[in-house]
Amino acid sequence: MVSFLPMLFITGMMGPYMQPMALNVPVAMFMSMVVAFTVTPWLSYHVLKGVYGKGGHEPVDPHKTFTYRVYKAVLMPFLNSRLAAWALIGFTMLLLISSMALPAIGLVPLKMLPFDNKNEFQMLVDLPEGSTVEETDAALNALAIEVRSAPEVKEVLSYAGTSSPMDFNGMVRHYYLRQEPHRGDLRVNLIPKEERRYQSHAIVLRLRKNLQAVADNYKARLKIVEVPPGPPVLSTLVAEVYPKSGQSDATFRADTRHVRKLFAESKDVVDVDDTFEANRSHYVFRVDKEKASITGVSTEDIANSLLNNS
Repeated sequence: MVSFLPMLFITGMMGPYMQPMALNVPVAMFMSMVVAFTVTPWLSYHVLKGVYGKGGHEPVDPHKTFTYRVYKAVLMPFLNSRLAAWALIGFTMLLLISSMALPAIGLVPLKMLPFDNKNEFQMLVDLPEGSTVEETDAALNALAIEVRSAPEVKEVLSYAGTSSPMDFNGMVRHYYLRQEPHRGDLRVNLIPKEERRYQSHAIVLRLRKNLQAVADNYKARLKIVEVPPGPPVLSTLVAEVYPKSGQSDATFRADTRHVRKLFAESKDVVDVDDTFEANRSHYVFRVDKEKASITGVSTEDIANSLLNNS
């Protein structure tokens, strides 16, 4: 018990994941110790005192005790009848097979960790490469207006062209590297869980369809990120696609798009994305140095002018 207590004082990002273990394990072991030293001896005394003549009782035949009579009445039919014994085994196997079939037919969800009820979630917005910060900010504002329509939403924080403050989830997924003008981030804070009817996961599911429609109007890729109930991972599903030897870039992109399409066609998969940049136009300016020298304009002045007006 003492060896787990130091985990209670872990702070920072790991604190919420380690503190439950520091509390639950010592409490469970302590209650087990209390039962072993109090309830078990007390129950054993009352069950066996008549057999050993304790507490002023005369010793009795253990076969005449109430505990033995009940145990015999339940067990003897299965010992005396082969048919009853096989019926019990068959019934037990039927229960076992039925319990194993429950996840397969969808009556019992199979999940390592249940959905947690948090007071926040995050929305990552990626516009096409080459979009300006102003276009990103416009998309974020439209999404913020839509999400604020939910009565459970308390406030929305917007970050255009930069990342939001890093948390444990963002550290693992490298969200702190999102510094490009076409990338945006929305932090949505909910009212306290005691004041709302629905859990955070149910709220996200309710808002997802309308938020995706807003993102589609801006040709943006939207990812709704919930705080995980356990340590975060890069993504729920990750497919790594490697090119064949000598394969062209165009063919490799086509293969990757095919894999992405398979994910997108699944009704249980959302927020599908890849690491390829979108195709965009490239402009090459060739300076006529002879004319530029006549007018007294340098190549550097021309380049700076293009950058400032782009």
